[in-house]
Amino acid sequence: MALEISSEMTTENFLRKIISPDGVLQVTTIEHSGVTNNHPCSDFEEMVEKLTQLDCPTVDVYHACGAFRIPENRRADNVKSMKSFFLDIDCGTEKAESGKGYQTKEDAQKALTSFCDKCALPVPMRVDSGGGLHIYWPLKEPISREVWKVVADKLKVLTKAHKFLVDQNRTADAASILRPIEHMNRKYNPPRVVKLLSDADCISFEVFRAAIEKAFGSLPSASLMSRASCVSGLYETAPVLARAVNPNGFSLIEVEEALKEINPWCDRGPWMAIGMALADAFGEEARDLFTRWSRGDLQGEQK
Repeated sequence: MALEISSEMTTENFLRKIISPDGVLQVTTIEHSGVTNNHPCSDFEEMVEKLTQLDCPTVDVYHACGAFRIPENRRADNVKSMKSFFLDIDCGTEKAESGKGYQTKEDAQKALTSFCDKCALPVPMRVDSGGGLHIYWPLKEPISREVWKVVADKLKVLTKAHKFLVDQNRTADAASILRPIEHMNRKYNPPRVVKLLSDADCISFEVFRAAIEKAFGSLPSASLMSRASCVSGLYETAPVLARAVNPNGFSLIEVEEALKEINPWCDRGPWMAIGMALADAFGEEARDLFTRWSRGDLQGEQK
């Protein structure tokens, strides 16, 4: 797939394709001073209007990728529904030298093609974000955040396992913001236009989930455990485990694999430390995992 540019889609149609209409929509602005504000919208028409109004030389505008239950915040636990899976790929010398991206967008495109081939994933929508690529797999129908999260976590694991250099903070974060097409990326001088490179058909969630499950099931167990090794021991304090989980962007799936190697009937101190660290790193989402591990359910799955 070459880096051709498609000019057949409006901003509104783009947003409608990748964002669920089932909930409160959000536009986010980040001023060059660092101030961030969220702007709730009732529909896509209002969203496009706000993007146009707020896009100015001292502000970068973004669309939230999820639809929210209430307009007061843009936290992940407030996301009601999702309508796409996505990846954020950074490009440039600094990103390439730090191992967090690719030298050029052409290099990123080659890596994307290789990743999709290895995982047998459908052809995605591609956006030139100005500084890299945004990748979307738009769905035919919205799904709940909880259902989306399970598959997004596995997509994140697959990118790590195949050494696909994407922004690990975006892939499984339902509260993510990305750049809308036909607007400016003002991190550069002169600013760069965010452009749709290629469109893609909306796919059923079941088709995408099946592809992810198949690719995930093909990973050798060592691939998961090698990245979870730093949480596979018994830690005496919660901060140690929390630091091991958060900075490296581990998903709950990866932590679950590591917990299978930890005796849940350990002393109360380490048991509490693990529970506190999971809560610190993942919040309410970790409650079920901690309960299942404490009961010995994870160890039973290994028999």
